[in-house]
Amino acid sequence: MGYQSFNESKGDSDSLGKLAAIQLPEDLTGLKVLDLGCNEGYFCAEAIRRGATYVLGIDANPELIEKAKIRVPSANFYCASWWDIPNIEFDVILFLSAIHYEQDQKALLQKIKHNLTKTGILILECGAVQELGEEWHIIERHDGYVTFPSFGMIMNTLLDGYAVRDLGRSVSQSGDPLPRYVFHCKRLNPTIVFVKGESYSGKSVFTREFAKLGCRVIHLDSFPNYQATFKSDKFLGYLKNVFENCDHDVIKIVNTIVSDGRVDEYT
Repeated sequence: MGYQSFNESKGDSDSLGKLAAIQLPEDLTGLKVLDLGCNEGYFCAEAIRRGATYVLGIDANPELIEKAKIRVPSANFYCASWWDIPNIEFDVILFLSAIHYEQDQKALLQKIKHNLTKTGILILECGAVQELGEEWHIIERHDGYVTFPSFGMIMNTLLDGYAVRDLGRSVSQSGDPLPRYVFHCKRLNPTIVFVKGESYSGKSVFTREFAKLGCRVIHLDSFPNYQATFKSDKFLGYLKNVFENCDHDVIKIVNTIVSDGRVDEYT
């Protein structure tokens, strides 16, 4: 008996139930999908059925890869480590019931982040200890002792640099020592937050909280006087013209600098 369940054969895993739990987008038309630890290719086949134009499955077990190639001939399969992801950006990356085998889980998740498109999504399914603290737990499974993270470790450390949506419990599998959870994760992309208000309304106090978290804060009312932070005197002349042409309107000023592609000249 195999691990994944297909129409003609039942495996150890409830693949159909897991498919519902991970909430794979219904429409994958034109997208690229990567399945890490793909086993015999069940989710690769589903991605193709939903319209994905390029599907890659990676697994370190050569026997499973050969079976996957037969089951899903329209997908691509590599027998390799999940550290050997090709230099391709994917719209959807599946990492299901496998990360507990990895010793350096944080490093792997950070690597995976660079293989996502700007709008791409990592669907992570993994076991976790229901604790908000950031702890590792050594848990005995049927195949030996495995290290599992606490819920707080996943959200605050392992998925650092991701925007994370917790989808709750996945399906229960026989032999699981812990409940599995599903997370939809996206790369954090740069965001500009404008804080406006009257003088002494608390703007500076509020934005200092962002600064404490490592966010860059620019006080735009004194923006043109920050000469020491500009890379060149030439940029100062450009900035002076922008301020005058935009009538000192903060939103117009920032939008103009961004649209002109000159953000990097301000450090």
